[in-house]
Amino acid sequence: MPVDGTIACTISRIDPEQFRACYASWMQAVHKTTVGQPIAIDGKTLRSTYQCVDHQSTIHMVNAFVCANKVVLGQVKTSEKSN
Repeated sequence: MPVDGTIACTISRIDPEQFRACYASWMQAVHKTTVGQPIAIDGKTLRSTYQCVDHQSTIHMVNAFVCANKVVLGQVKTSEKSN
């Protein structure tokens, strides 16, 4: 089993946009479309992400979750917390 540093190094090299496209394509292939089913939209602020050294804000994320399939459609980092 690789150590956590090796896993973190490997994951940090993944292009987020390319990963999003691959994930969306995979989800379309393995799950049938559920027309008219609710999609839950949720915002979260990640704990322990504020950086005091360079005064960067915490990370805010928005998630889309298909209730019928119990699967995350997507997740996007936002520039600031808002409604």
